[in-house]
Amino acid sequence: MKGSGKGHFWSLTGFLMVASLVAGCAPAAAPPPTAAPAKQAAQSPSPIPSPQPLTPAPKASPDQPRYGGVLPISAYQDPPGWDMHQQQLLATRIVAATVYDGLMEYNPLKQDEIIPDLAERFDLSPDGLAYTFRLNKGIKFHNGSQMTSEDVRFSLERIINPPRGVRSPRRELLLSVDRIETPDPDTVRIVTKYPDASFMGGIALSHHVIYPKKVVEQKGDMKQTMDGTGPFKLERYTAGSVLEMVKHRDYFRKGRPYLDGLKFYIITDAATRFAAFRTGRVLLTSPGSGGLNPTQVGITNRELKGKAHAVEYTQLSNALVQMNVSRKPIGDVRVRKALNLLADRPALIKAYGEGSGVLSLYFAPEPWGSFEFPNAEMLQTPGYRPDKSSDVAEAKQFLAEAGFEKGLSLTMTIRTLEVDVRMSTAYKEMVKAAGIDLKLEVLDAGTFTSRKAKEDYEILQEAWGVHADDPTAWLANVLPPVISFKDGTLDNWVKQQSRLLDVAERKKLVRQIELRLLELMPTMPSWRSGKNASGVWDNVKNFGTPIGIWNCNKYTEVWLAT
Repeated sequence: MKGSGKGHFWSLTGFLMVASLVAGCAPAAAPPPTAAPAKQAAQSPSPIPSPQPLTPAPKASPDQPRYGGVLPISAYQDPPGWDMHQQQLLATRIVAATVYDGLMEYNPLKQDEIIPDLAERFDLSPDGLAYTFRLNKGIKFHNGSQMTSEDVRFSLERIINPPRGVRSPRRELLLSVDRIETPDPDTVRIVTKYPDASFMGGIALSHHVIYPKKVVEQKGDMKQTMDGTGPFKLERYTAGSVLEMVKHRDYFRKGRPYLDGLKFYIITDAATRFAAFRTGRVLLTSPGSGGLNPTQVGITNRELKGKAHAVEYTQLSNALVQMNVSRKPIGDVRVRKALNLLADRPALIKAYGEGSGVLSLYFAPEPWGSFEFPNAEMLQTPGYRPDKSSDVAEAKQFLAEAGFEKGLSLTMTIRTLEVDVRMSTAYKEMVKAAGIDLKLEVLDAGTFTSRKAKEDYEILQEAWGVHADDPTAWLANVLPPVISFKDGTLDNWVKQQSRLLDVAERKKLVRQIELRLLELMPTMPSWRSGKNASGVWDNVKNFGTPIGIWNCNKYTEVWLAT
């Protein structure tokens, strides 16, 4: 089966159909499947050939791409570090992603597709186990050195089997990899242990970038260094103020990028960020919590009509409360269940973003996802029932059985983000109903990340996103390696689900996983924002609508109209 023939593509649900394609048809004969329905738009996209770069048209035409200009973008906080393999925070990704490339990427103009990036094309073996990637010619790192297949192998193996002291929070997405071969400088062959429904999404994930092997070996990590093959490179960084990126003149995609550079203005206050956008100081807001809230969307579409607009999109993210089961009293499942029951989800959604969110447990709810509880069934789940009186009563009973009839004191660790503070402050009031005194420990991003990695907290609330509605991606965050909680049954089920290429069978196992998570509660499902919005001035062209917050484009195709 090939991923390189002209016009050939796999539909949005292609990876979930790999079993039938591998077992039931000749490699070269499968016709393109039809696109998935709209409600499936969050599922793992499928790869198609890389589109040919557009040829810039004369500047006189306002509808054709043109070169030049620096795009000003708002960022909501300083990045705590640059190492994309180790970092989970969006603050790092929105900047560092412009510096790097991966083997594959999510199409910046149509993000329900995966297309070749550093790879020119790829072939999939008939048994669905071996992916052979042919690299583009003449790819150079920003340091001027040539990129080869050895840099690809080194980078991916660093993610899959990280050296001592290196975190790899998304390695679960590539655990099906058996070995990586480099038969020549322009070819990478990845052999998997089993056909994996999540593999290509993991390869295309924006964090799984390719580093120069020699630089990593020299520096030890990439926390303070950015050196990639991507369309832009770092020119200047003033903490708390601005990051300036300039065009990579030796970018392997000829004619790209159109822009001369990017400027990320670091603006931590939401009102000030919106003022900067409203006045045109920035022409684009960052994704996620750095974007527009519902009120700001209304103002933008009403007052800036004809000049700017809001791009609304599904937010494939969740905010969960991680439980440190190695500490008392969180080690008692009854305490964990009480904390879950006391959460008033509709009120938390309102505290998050003016009620724009929707209920969910651990995965994307209907209509954006296909693996979560049906919405009606969710409302019957403890902790989600509309009448909170029974939830509160059960929570008090759990605490009494655990020896805390008179209440207890706990500490929740959060980041300095305004939405996290609002959410946690609201939750602090909710748990008082059962006599819990919840103290909030508010940390900057760097300290928060370090404390989380060391599991130095009682309970910790954090929002994160995924690249597609893929259970492996969700579960990598629900049960990351740093959590002390272990359960053999869950571990086995999580491994098995990615091997099930039949969608119906996979859904059944994912449901069992979710029910066991609710039973053991190592991580408490909290809230979800149904939509996010970015503010975009009308002269910013080719800014594709994102899917979630983790696949925002690298601005390779973006250009500025006069």
